[in-house]
Amino acid sequence: MSIDNTWPQFLDQLHADPESAAKNLYNYTIGYLRECPPRIYASIPEDHRPDLAHDVVVHCIKDDFRVLRQYVNRGKPFAAWFYFIVRNTIMDALRKAGRNPETVDLQPDDVGAKHRANPGPSSSDVEKQAEFREMLDAVYECMKEIDDYCRLLLRMAADEYLPREMVRVLRWSADKAKKVSNDLGYCRKKLEALLIERDISIDFLKSLSRK
Repeated sequence: MSIDNTWPQFLDQLHADPESAAKNLYNYTIGYLRECPPRIYASIPEDHRPDLAHDVVVHCIKDDFRVLRQYVNRGKPFAAWFYFIVRNTIMDALRKAGRNPETVDLQPDDVGAKHRANPGPSSSDVEKQAEFREMLDAVYECMKEIDDYCRLLLRMAADEYLPREMVRVLRWSADKAKKVSNDLGYCRKKLEALLIERDISIDFLKSLSRK
């Protein structure tokens, strides 16, 4: 299935044919998860992934499609907007399963490796986890201070999308990849400046993006 990122057909069916809208939304979600899932999607066991698509659809159609009706085409492709719906649903699913989605998604390799090797963490591991959580909270606060476009590029970069993959997912022309790459560099510098103001190590930011 080819993903229509600009204005999917089901958005025009919400009033006239809600049953078809829900069916087409489900097909769209299945295609989206197959073609361009967030990196954290890999944390969901394969036998639970069909349930995840169902969860996304239920979230979007409840209360007479309340969530879908919030989308307004103001230059941001629908797929970019939908990306955050999917990602948040995955994180909710991980929380319900008793897992920490931020740790699953962003934990540095050194801390993660020790945790996997030794289920009973040492005091140094606990201190590192606390320090990591404090710095991660600071990153989230800084992310709130930047514009939607930068936030989108940084989150996709954290999910290991390359610029050429970003433009494909967003259905932009391939020649925009260089601009996206330059814009991503600018957005990272903007975030770095905010982190420096909070005395957060730039190496920590690099460990999140892993670029």
